[in-house]
Amino acid sequence: MRRSWDDGRCARVRPRRLETGERLLRGEWSWHENVLRILPRLSFAPRAAFGTSMVAWHLPQLVLHAFNAALVLVLARRLGMAPGPARLAGVFFGCAPLLAHAVEWLGAPYDLFVATGMLGACVAFLDRRPWRLAVFALMALLSKETALALPVILVTL
Repeated sequence: MRRSWDDGRCARVRPRRLETGERLLRGEWSWHENVLRILPRLSFAPRAAFGTSMVAWHLPQLVLHAFNAALVLVLARRLGMAPGPARLAGVFFGCAPLLAHAVEWLGAPYDLFVATGMLGACVAFLDRRPWRLAVFALMALLSKETALALPVILVTL
């Protein structure tokens, strides 16, 4: 796995980011630190068990981004797109250089989690699965404040 330019710097200069998971494991995390972004913060805890291994920190973000690309494919199919263009939409989403920042930067799991929640909520809404919709919407709301736009997006679908 290719290392990002900030991996070593993040491990040396910004130990606070890497220590967040360790503080969560020890129960020293305070609630005033990004309380609305609790789900991505909780994802730091299992990664902290691996120390500063960049594979352990980047791999979950890469997997989550791949899952988001698959959700884009499913959403495109639910919206009536043909299989070929729907696959292209998923591939383009997965390979878009604009989205690489959220995958490679250790401090940006918020965008990945909110994308998973919002895309999953849209798919669940179109499939008329209220429990799945509630779970994905809650995931989005506990990830980043931009998920407050989810009701507007669902109404437009």
